This record gives sequence, structure tokens and C-alpha cells, in this order.
Amino acid sequence: MRKVALVLIFVFAVALVLTACYVKYPDASGIVETPVIAVSDNWTYIRLDLYGTPGDFTKEIGNAILQWEQSNPNRRIVSLEIIYKLPSYSYPAKIEGISIYSEFK
Repeated sequence: MRKVALVLIFVFAVALVLTACYVKYPDASGIVETPVIAVSDNWTYIRLDLYGTPGDFTKEIGNAILQWEQSNPNRRIVSLEIIYKLPSYSYPAKIEGISIYSEFK
């Protein structure tokens, strides 16, 4: 009986450790429903939350910039930065979003 209890405790501990170490990544093809955050008239932040490098998601980044340009026809981009987290240990690289500084044409 004691042996069975020890085996059950061991199996439970292993299952607990495995579920704690399991990292679930969101679908890399999806973009957040409301990604545009207008902080001021001149500065806009577009949240993307994509797991990978900017080279992996050139289409999604270009599409986000194109959508911003189409929704702001009277403004031109002065500065554009991709907010990107480098990979470390078990965490993958992540593209947080795009920061756009603009002015009137």
C-alpha cells in the first residue's frame, strides 16, 4: 500500500512539473483584434504580439503599416520602429508591435 502511494505521489509530481513547464504559444498568423493604440496625434503604437523574428513576419508587418497609411491619408511617417524582444533561454523571439511617429503632409 505504501509503495502504491509513493508511486502515485511521484506520478502526480511529474505531471505537475510537466504542466508547469509547458509553454503555449498563440497562433503566429493571428493579429490582435484592435491592434492600433493612438497615444497622441503624432505617435501611434500598433500591437502585433507575433512570436518569431521580423523576417518571419514581413507580410504581417507590411500589412499593418499599409492599413495605418490607408487610415491616415493626410499624414506621413517620420519614424518607424519595430518593438522586438530577443529570444532568451526557453522564451522565443517576439514582435511586440510597431511604433509610428508621423506628421501632417
